[in-house]
Amino acid sequence: MIYTEEAQKYYVSYDTENKSVPDEDSFSLINSRTIKQIFNWNEEFKAFVIGVAEDKATKEKFGVVEDFDNSVYYPIPEYEQFLGKVRVIDKKGNLSVKNKNELNFITG
Repeated sequence: MIYTEEAQKYYVSYDTENKSVPDEDSFSLINSRTIKQIFNWNEEFKAFVIGVAEDKATKEKFGVVEDFDNSVYYPIPEYEQFLGKVRVIDKKGNLSVKNKNELNFITG
C-alpha cells in the first residue's frame, strides 16, 4: 500500500506590470485543498491502483491509476478539460484516459 497526502495551494499575482518575478506580497491565495489517496497493489493489473472500474458499455475492467480531479493542476482554469476523467490501465498494461461517467466504480 502507498499512502499519499498532498497540500495544494494556488496563488495568483496581481502584479502584471513587473517583467521579472513579482514580489511575494503581490500574490493572493485563490484556492487550496488537501488530497489523501491510497494506492493498493492489484495483481490483476500488475500495478498500484486507487480503485477498479468497469466500462459501462463493454464491461471491461480497468485499474484506476490516476484521478484527474485530484491532480495538483486542479485549480488552474486551463486544466478544466481534464476534470471528470481518470487514467486507467487494462490487463495488458495499456494506459488510457476515460470519462468517469462511462465507468462503474467497483472499488476506490
